[in-house]
Amino acid sequence: MQQQQIVKAGARLAQLLNAVLAPAHQSLPGYLSQPAALAPWLSDPPATPSAALAADLQAYFETRRYAGTPRAELARRDDSFRAFDVAARFSRTLGKRLDAQTTPTLLKLMDRATTDIGALVAPMKRAVKDGGRPRPLVAFPDEFHCPIKYATLPAAGSYPSTHAAVGWLWGQILAELAPEKAGELLSRGIEFGDSRLVCGFHYPSDLAAGRLAAAVLLVQLQQDPKFRKDLASAAREVARAPGLGP
Repeated sequence: MQQQQIVKAGARLAQLLNAVLAPAHQSLPGYLSQPAALAPWLSDPPATPSAALAADLQAYFETRRYAGTPRAELARRDDSFRAFDVAARFSRTLGKRLDAQTTPTLLKLMDRATTDIGALVAPMKRAVKDGGRPRPLVAFPDEFHCPIKYATLPAAGSYPSTHAAVGWLWGQILAELAPEKAGELLSRGIEFGDSRLVCGFHYPSDLAAGRLAAAVLLVQLQQDPKFRKDLASAAREVARAPGLGP
């Protein structure tokens, strides 16, 4: 019964993401029919009051100084979720083209893995009306935040960060496919998630929880034969992908 509830919750989140993030794009089904529950690995959001919450708030207010800076512009551009959009955010770090023409299997793999991460996170990510954690931009509406691309964002719970999970998943997988660039790609994966803090959409503990979710998912994916087959194909694509122009 619990597994069925997890799958149904993941399906609901996937439907929401398709409706809100990409009306013209339907995400591919995930690799995993029943992702393992995230709850055993993930604690609740920081309590009020607590040292963890104080650290979250300090980091949030410190990053308001990025308003109007190149870092804020990077964060705005990092507000991506779909595989073909996120690929462009990592392409420069890798130094190669990552798109539907040159790396189709990689994009398919990441599209399916993104569906899996949504299914994994969904049971923990409650809407604010259902007791979920309000996002910083909701708690502090007068502070700087990036433009809100999706009208449902303020109502969606802040914990854990699915975008941070996606960024860390991309960083880990690309680091495996291009080990000579592993350090830069992992750093970019962290930076991609940190952009959610800069944007005022998440707190640091939300990001940490999302990255933990990505790590848990990757362990599960590596046990799936179809994922491993696609990963091997994606490695060949990345190896022969053309470099970026000047």
